[in-house]
Amino acid sequence: MKPTSPPPAFTLSFLDPDTRPAFVALLADRLAQQVTEDSAQHLARLGFRTPAICVSAVMYLHRHGPSSLTELAQAYGQQHQLVTLRIAALEEQGLAIRQPDPKDSRRRLILLTPDGQAEAERLSTHLALMTRALDGLAAQLGADLPALLQSAIDHLYRDPLSRRIDALNAETP
Repeated sequence: MKPTSPPPAFTLSFLDPDTRPAFVALLADRLAQQVTEDSAQHLARLGFRTPAICVSAVMYLHRHGPSSLTELAQAYGQQHQLVTLRIAALEEQGLAIRQPDPKDSRRRLILLTPDGQAEAERLSTHLALMTRALDGLAAQLGADLPALLQSAIDHLYRDPLSRRIDALNAETP
């Protein structure tokens, strides 16, 4: 008897098949949660102190150097509050600090501590392995998942879903 794989942890099978595509955001959110949860467990198992949701902030600071909260929020394309929470988590772990900007006393810069720099170096190696693992997933899917997701974001930025719905509504007699 051939072994069967376990059912997916999450599906939209409870929805009417005709409306499932309308719940793409729910699937994208679940994918993000699954990747983040699995990454968090893996990072902890390897002894990393960086919370999984903060890895991109660590890598941004490692690559770009001291940055303001505004610069980080712009890079993320997210609200300051979310970035503030991520930076606070890095500060709690002793991986980042805030200090006054020597060029503008009204601004505060966020920078990695020496421990944060060391963590970023280790994360670089880990991210190379993660990329290879995700390349394997992409091969299974027959699609470059990051490119596909970025393309969807770009298309919806240029032509939002609401405008697409309005256009379809206008076509209906």
